[in-house]
Amino acid sequence: MDPRSRRREDTLPLLNGDSSDVGTRLRAELHVRRTVTILTVHGEIDAYTRNRWRHVLDDALRTAEDYGRLVVDVGDARFIGCRPVLDLARTAQEGMARGVQVTVIDPEPSVLARVISITGLTEWLPVYTDPAQMLSEDPIRPRTCAPAKPTVLTPRAS
Repeated sequence: MDPRSRRREDTLPLLNGDSSDVGTRLRAELHVRRTVTILTVHGEIDAYTRNRWRHVLDDALRTAEDYGRLVVDVGDARFIGCRPVLDLARTAQEGMARGVQVTVIDPEPSVLARVISITGLTEWLPVYTDPAQMLSEDPIRPRTCAPAKPTVLTPRAS
């Protein structure tokens, strides 16, 4: 195995209070490369698996501190609820404070990209459909300390 690349499959134990099937409904793999940590998520990210989701994100962020970049690949996620998207935004904010850039790969744009866009979080949490494009960009992007204004206008009442 290349010493610059490590892979840690879903080794996160069940948390207190988690049902035994939480580990099968939400799985994750962590791939560590020379300049980036990649979290690949499989399954459902919803209220039922939210505790596990938050712990997976926290573990990935801690690992990414050594590399400065965390990529969350949700291409194999079957469902992502709105609250877990906000957890992802929280992780991006914490990452910024720790010097870690957090980005998302979503090959088929879903509700995740829309929620991030509507809430104006694209400055904190960029979403890419193409991993090659994301990896080709400069990993140190200037960021604001607060989300930008929403990029999608809401309709006015007539």
